[in-house]
Amino acid sequence: MQQVRPMVAPVLAFVAASMDRGYQTDFWHHLARGREIVRQGRVVDADPFTFTVGGHLLRDANWLTQVGYYRLFQWGGLPLAQFVNATILAATMAVLGRLCRRASGSSVAAMAMGVFVFLGLWQLFLIRPQTLSLLLFVLLLGVLHDAARRPWLLWVPPVLMALWANVHGGFPIGLVLVGAFTLAAVIEAVQRCWMGTAPPPSRSKTRNEIDHESKTRRTPPTDKGTAQGAAWRHVLCLAGCGGATLINPYGWKVYQYVGSIAHTAAARHVEEWLPPTPDLWIGKVFWMSVVALALLYLAARRRPTLRDLCLIVCFLPLASRSMRMVAWWMLATAPIMASLLAATLLRAREAQAARRSFVPAALMMFLTGVSVMSLPWMDRYNPVFAGVRSAHRTESDIREVCERGLGGPDEARVFARLEWGEYLDWSLGPTGRVFMDGRIEAYSEPQWREYCTITSAAKGWEQLLDGYRIDCLLLDTTYHARLLPEIRQSKIWRQSACAGSVVLFTRQSSENSVAINP
Repeated sequence: MQQVRPMVAPVLAFVAASMDRGYQTDFWHHLARGREIVRQGRVVDADPFTFTVGGHLLRDANWLTQVGYYRLFQWGGLPLAQFVNATILAATMAVLGRLCRRASGSSVAAMAMGVFVFLGLWQLFLIRPQTLSLLLFVLLLGVLHDAARRPWLLWVPPVLMALWANVHGGFPIGLVLVGAFTLAAVIEAVQRCWMGTAPPPSRSKTRNEIDHESKTRRTPPTDKGTAQGAAWRHVLCLAGCGGATLINPYGWKVYQYVGSIAHTAAARHVEEWLPPTPDLWIGKVFWMSVVALALLYLAARRRPTLRDLCLIVCFLPLASRSMRMVAWWMLATAPIMASLLAATLLRAREAQAARRSFVPAALMMFLTGVSVMSLPWMDRYNPVFAGVRSAHRTESDIREVCERGLGGPDEARVFARLEWGEYLDWSLGPTGRVFMDGRIEAYSEPQWREYCTITSAAKGWEQLLDGYRIDCLLLDTTYHARLLPEIRQSKIWRQSACAGSVVLFTRQSSENSVAINP
């Protein structure tokens, strides 16, 4: 049973990511960028997709992932890309489970924390480069934990950071993680230098706890000189990681790209960059994790170790300010919470339950069957898609509407919600026919306000459509609830096609059409 429990969270992640049939925000633009990088044989440095910022300078730390997406799509289409994405997420949860198991000595605690983290992050399991950031983060976390016993492992983080800086713009959080471990090592060295000894334990420990810590010790006892050596190794590791992130097509300017996204998204109130509030699911889970961590410390009658305290201090303020940072908080604190959970509730019960029975084999068969049925190629056989929910994708509606209602000159200009603009980047090709896509950092404040004005049918929306010479409107019946009545009453626009929640309007006063590549 102890071998099966750690598989629960990875299987949940794999199934959730494999069965997701929602609109794949971000993926289509990354796919289009990957196609252009492969076609041109170099990193694309100017925007080829929109008519609002066409030719705008581009910096993109996702370029290597984009090439990978395009190759996967060439080999097996969207199902293969989704399968690989689900596999990476499952691997992330498996590595996290290993860390929790080593920290706690309890497979039950590791399983419980894995499921808890999954419940907090499952809404993030889209096909996008952040998936690789999640995997690299837990790999880096594992290496830093193991480096306490194997100092030579501190050569690995710079290698991971060099890769990270070329697959996703979230790589600075890796520096925060390395910085937290470095801070703990430096403070410990200073304590030993000035005090001569480490701080006394907060309470006496049981024999079982002493035996467990001797097997899974993360911070072995060190004398003054060894503590100073460990501090210097961590400092050099942090410096090496910072230098490694500069190994990318843009050098130090890649930080400008990351900074502009964070600043622009927060200023424009993009949801995932706002603070995690209790009215959202991820906000509920975040604040539950904060309360649970505090209660577990009280129940276990432990004080935070120096390393745990540094991790909490580094990641809690970031997560409390942005939902985008909640993932890193939950991953970084999962081993801590697993250790506390095992110390308070589960170790005795696990010892009693560790007996042979048919349950582990049955659970293993069930998890394997669920994983197989969730594969993208198994839609027609999956009972969930047969009656509970539909396997139909929004992308199919967009493609159908465009095929029925568009056709002709390539210069036709399309206004759509920015998320759909990313699919149009892919399907229309790099001909600059989209008003806006999801790369919000590329658009100025006036252009953002113009997009919001048209979307909400505010004063001046008609003049903006005329000024930009927009020929087609690809509207969402829910998202464009204010704009749709105005368009339907207008004598200028005519409904050309409709599928699902997607409606296409074309300007009657011009010959407008464009070919869509399915």
